[in-house]
Amino acid sequence: MRATCRTAVDAAWDTLYHSGDMPVLNESRFQIDTRSAVRVLPFSAPAFITCAVAGDMGPPELGETDARHTALTAAGLSGYRLLTVKQEHTLTVLDAEAVAAKLSAGPETALRPVADGIAGDAAGAPGHVLGVTVADCMPIYLHDREHGAVAMLHSGWKGTGILLSALRRMEERWGTRANATEVLLGPAIQACCYEVDAERAEGFQRTFGERAAVRRGGRWYLDLQYANRKLAEEAGVRDLAVCTNCTCCGDGLFSYRRDGPSGYRRMLAGIAVE
Repeated sequence: MRATCRTAVDAAWDTLYHSGDMPVLNESRFQIDTRSAVRVLPFSAPAFITCAVAGDMGPPELGETDARHTALTAAGLSGYRLLTVKQEHTLTVLDAEAVAAKLSAGPETALRPVADGIAGDAAGAPGHVLGVTVADCMPIYLHDREHGAVAMLHSGWKGTGILLSALRRMEERWGTRANATEVLLGPAIQACCYEVDAERAEGFQRTFGERAAVRRGGRWYLDLQYANRKLAEEAGVRDLAVCTNCTCCGDGLFSYRRDGPSGYRRMLAGIAVE
């Protein structure tokens, strides 16, 4: 049923993802090969996503699956330290140095700062990988080509807009300009599968534009890619890469919507600070 739905959406791809009221970007689209446990993404900074279980990045002694070493090694980043936060669908983006300091307080604290994004550069957080976990929500990667700063974001429907928070934080900290920043929208649940109620869909449309939600067969579906693409363009981003895999109906990726709260698993998305 989902596969059939997906075929119909692909046939009308331009209708879903290209609106006449939006400027034209230097945009590229790609699919990841989910047969690889770790997929290095086509980006100007070292970026990857796992297609294998990552846990929630809590301390391994708490029983969470710890795939960090394997993932970083496969991504060619075995000498790096992974920084993660406690994700709660916020718009908060923290500096990597603050996250590193918190985690260095000792594993016995088991307390990661609450946020859904981390930003850093080589002066403040050398040798680190900024990471988030996802399972339908969208991983968003940013790279400021002028100043070398990068950011890693977790963006679900509640957190749509964290891209703007990251750009503001990077501008304040490093003088980042949106038109010199590359953005990659990673694999997430697509408009083929993200069914929601009418109230949520209409609210999403009011905030992010009419095409941020689509109606098919009397049902409403959110389009996270469209909403974030529109935010990037309106902010002045000129280089955008979009991963077209759907986590819900595609093979080899993890999905909260498909597998449910007791059966879903998480993927790790990361970007290296160099």
